[in-house]
Amino acid sequence: MHGGMAYVDLNPIRAGIAETPETSDFTSVKERIEDRASAAEVWTSDAQDHRIEHREKAGWLAPIPLEAKRKKVRGKETDRRAGNKGCLPMSLDDYLELLDWSSVSHGQARSDSSGVCSDSGSSGLQRRHVVRFGEEFPQTLPQ
Repeated sequence: MHGGMAYVDLNPIRAGIAETPETSDFTSVKERIEDRASAAEVWTSDAQDHRIEHREKAGWLAPIPLEAKRKKVRGKETDRRAGNKGCLPMSLDDYLELLDWSSVSHGQARSDSSGVCSDSGSSGLQRRHVVRFGEEFPQTLPQ
């Protein structure tokens, strides 16, 4: 399932209409990233999890992790989605890291409209999604 989700989430990058998942309009990954970033605005773990799984943008999507770290966040019923069961055996941060890796290893990062990877000298491996709350998203790694 993660292969299919990653394929769809990376389509705008492969098509050359977005450079990163964060800039790919109308995709579930962008909605997840925006809700993930908003979790930095609250301090408790339960509130952060609630923002990631039930916020306005991605709250209609199935959660990424099969099992929630805190069962309380999944116990909340919602009429925005069919169920609260997660869809992948990994965290949201792990899925975002997988997307970064996939886009670079398959020549999808910084590609032109033909799908050919450019020689810009800046690979997607130098960029990673921040996994700690409160930091800017994404973060560039030191060279």
